Amino acid sequence: KASSFRCAEFAMDSFSSYPRRIIGTEIAFYLKEVEPGLTRASIRSRRYDVSKLALIFHGGGHAKAAGCTIHLPLQQATEAILKEIGKLYF
Repeated sequence: KASSFRCAEFAMDSFSSYPRRIIGTEIAFYLKEVEPGLTRASIRSRRYDVSKLALIFHGGGHAKAAGCTIHLPLQQATEAILKEIGKLYF
């Protein structure tokens, strides 16, 4: 079971890199609700330090690749992360 969890995490991390390839994309993120009210986020950027964004949600990572767990359902987590992106970077 642990190996399938690692595969799922790897797939999530890999997927979040794809939107970053679109011209004009500054920050890419992928959210996955892993259980009701609990959403995992994988965040990537080439320009911004997204570890600051992850820290807001008690996550961490590197300047260009970070992640966190948001204790909200998927829709509310999406709204929360977009709100914080607006405050931090734009």
